[in-house]
Parts: sequence; C-alpha cells; structure tokens
Amino acid sequence: MGKELNIINNNCVTVENSEKCVTNKAFYLWKISDFSKLKGNKGEYIESEVFSSDECAIKWRLLLYPNGHMTCNLNNYVGIGLELVSAPNNKCDATCSISLVDDKKHTVLTRKSGLIPFTVNGRIGCECHYISRKRLFNEHYRYTPGDVLRISCKITIANK
Repeated sequence: MGKELNIINNNCVTVENSEKCVTNKAFYLWKISDFSKLKGNKGEYIESEVFSSDECAIKWRLLLYPNGHMTCNLNNYVGIGLELVSAPNNKCDATCSISLVDDKKHTVLTRKSGLIPFTVNGRIGCECHYISRKRLFNEHYRYTPGDVLRISCKITIANK
C-alpha cells in the first residue's frame, strides 16, 4: 500500500494510498545543524525545503521559529509550524504530528493536531509554541545532540 516517492538530502517523503484515495500520508524529516547558533527576533523563522504528497499535488513546508511565534505570549520558546504551500483549490484539510527525533532516530517528543483546515498563504498548523529553549538545550533530554535539531512531520490529508 505504501510507496516511497523520493529521497532528497536524506529527507524522505512517503505517501500511502487506499484504493479510493481516501487519505494520503506524507512524512518529512528536517535536520538543522548548528541549531544553537540560530539567532533572530521573535516571529522570525527559517523554512524547510518544500515537500509533497505527489498523489494529490499538495506541497508543504515546515517553519521553525527559533525565538517563538509572534502570536504566542510565552518567551524563550521555540516554535514549529506546518504551512500549506500549494494545493488544488488552495486548501486542504489535514492532521499533523510534529516530533523531535534524537541522533538514534528515536522520537523524544511529539505534538499532534486535530483536523486543521489549511489554506495557501493562510493559517499555520500544529504548534505555534513547541518547547522551551531551556528544556530543548538540556542534555538530559537529548533533543539536540551534537547541536543538531531533527524534526519529523507526519501529515494525514483528508480528501473530500
């Protein structure tokens, strides 16, 4: 049922289809080296490469806010969001699961969303505040071993 679409710079995108294409699932792994050196103001972000679920022509990207998202009232938090880049009719309903992954490819923290009505150039889905910087850099938790932040994203796209 599942098929691997492509591998780009060790980032893997996969899609699974049912016979009727009821749902599509996409997976993406983003590795950010020298994470502690990322600087910027609250609300500034970096973008992942665009990744897609080719079966339904839907493109996504992750956004990382090293110093938090503007809409969050919390200070010293790292924000992670999922953005719809393009889709038929410029919209897509999906759920997402964003995880931090250690150097042994074990998931160490996961946040899951409910069904989100994404629109192109619209709402950023999943978490606007994800984890405190203090906890993120605590070696006990192993969130950033070797100063590399690994973020995985699993998306389930609901077709109507």
